[in-house]
Amino acid sequence: MVSYKDFDFFVFDWDGTVLDTISSIICSYQYACKEMGFPVPDDDVVRSTIGLSTEKCLRICCPDCPPERFSEYFGFYTSHYLPREANLQLIDGMETLLRDMHAAGLRLGIATGKSNKGMKRVLTKYGLEELFESVQTADDNFSKPNPSMLYSISDDSGVECSKMLVIGDSCLDLQMAQNAGASSVAVTYGAAKKEDLQKMNPLSLCGSAEELRKFLRL
Repeated sequence: MVSYKDFDFFVFDWDGTVLDTISSIICSYQYACKEMGFPVPDDDVVRSTIGLSTEKCLRICCPDCPPERFSEYFGFYTSHYLPREANLQLIDGMETLLRDMHAAGLRLGIATGKSNKGMKRVLTKYGLEELFESVQTADDNFSKPNPSMLYSISDDSGVECSKMLVIGDSCLDLQMAQNAGASSVAVTYGAAKKEDLQKMNPLSLCGSAEELRKFLRL
């Protein structure tokens, strides 16, 4: 059976995988569209973009927004999202799992569509900075599903992508893993529908941090 011993590095997505952000992200993109007078995207449209870089999300969620108004759009998005970020919770059981993995000597990283600034802010808030050896964002890499983030983690860690396990809640995460030759596990409590994740052939579908722990046999 598969266990944590089969991998040398564990790469976590952030939004929807570690932190319960999905509903706040969706309503913030919708708020920005509404405030600027553009059509408001359906929940599923926004949901499908989570994991992409912020600009790519904007282009999909608000295709009528011209580039010269992107900063205005992001201003509305941020003004709606940040007050909600203060009340967001880590996925139940995730902090304990991450700390237990780190204490066991497992090497951890993050691959996220968030910005460097946003990622640093939340890692500091939750006191998790010391757990992650490599943190890769959309500021310094191509957006998912391009495997750039995993290649950067490989450069940082000296671990081949084939020895990595990617844990994520979106098809973009799983496609990124496939593109890099890494293995993947899907969590089903985040952005994507379970049936869509299943089509990507992850090693497992986990409905909670506890199920992920059991899969890892930790």
